Amino acid sequence: MKKNILLLLLAFMISVPVLCQNWFTSFEVAKRMALVQDKMLFVMWEGSLKYPYYVLVKNNRGKLILVDLKMNEDINEKIWEFFVPLLLPEDAYGDFLDDVEDIANLTYMQKLQDDSIKIMDVNGRILNVKYSSMYTENLSTMIDLYALNTAYINPFLRNYREEANFNTTLALASKYLDFAIFAKSDRMRAAIVRLSGLYLKEAKNYIAQEDENKKHTHLQKLALQEIKSALISSHPRKARRLLKKYKLSDIDPPNKGLFSFLNYATFTILSDKKASESWKKEINASQLRKANLIVNIN
Repeated sequence: MKKNILLLLLAFMISVPVLCQNWFTSFEVAKRMALVQDKMLFVMWEGSLKYPYYVLVKNNRGKLILVDLKMNEDINEKIWEFFVPLLLPEDAYGDFLDDVEDIANLTYMQKLQDDSIKIMDVNGRILNVKYSSMYTENLSTMIDLYALNTAYINPFLRNYREEANFNTTLALASKYLDFAIFAKSDRMRAAIVRLSGLYLKEAKNYIAQEDENKKHTHLQKLALQEIKSALISSHPRKARRLLKKYKLSDIDPPNKGLFSFLNYATFTILSDKKASESWKKEINASQLRKANLIVNIN
C-alpha cells in the first residue's frame, strides 16, 4: 500500500515538468518572444496543473481524442508551434486584474480567474473570452481560432508597449479592427473585435489626461471607431442608426475621413446606391479598398 502511494506521489511530482520544462514562467520574457515570433501567448495558471488537465485534440485520422495536456509531449510541441506558452505564478493574478479592472466585463473577469487555457496578446489581454458549453477544451479548435499571426499589428503592439497613451491605444484598437476583417471565420472575427473593444475602453480612460481642446475630437474619434466595430461585426443597421446622430458639419476635421468612410461602407452594405455614391467621392483609394473588404464580410 505504502509503495503504491509512493509511486503515485512520484508520478505527480514528475508530471508537471513534462509540460513545464520549456514553458516560460516570466510574462516579460514570454511577451518579448511573442513579439519576435508574431504569436499569441498560451497561458495557464500554474495551480491549474496540479492535477491532470484533459483536452480534446484531433489525431492523425481527424478523430477527437482525450489527452492529458501536461503529460503529452506531442501536444506540448503543438502548443509551441502555434503559440508562446506561459505558466503564470498564482501571485501574478493581482497584476493582471489591475490591468483590466476598469475596462473588462464580468465574463472577462471570470475567464481571467478560472483554470482554463487563456490565449492572450503580448499585453496580457485575453482573446478567447467567450464562454464555451464544452466542459473539456478542444485544443484543435483553439489552434484554428486563436493561433493568430500578429505581424500585421506588430508595430502597433510595440508602440503601445513602449508607451501606452490615448494615441497608441486607439491606434492598436483600430488596427485590431482592421485585422478582424481578414479573420477566417465569424467566430474568430468576433473574438478579435471583443479584444479591440478592451483597448477602445482603455483609450477612453486616457482622454481625461488630454488637453481640453483635444477632448471633443478624441471622444468623437472613439465613437466612430465603435461604429466601425459594428460594421465589421455585421451590424450595418446599428451602424446606420449611430451615424444618423451626426452631420458632416458636426465632425471635427481630423475625423472627416473616417466618417466619410463609414458612411460609404454602411450605405453600400445596405444597398443604398445613391447615398453610397455620394460618399464615395469623399474617400481615398485605400479607404475604398478597406470598405469593399468590409462589404464582402457582411
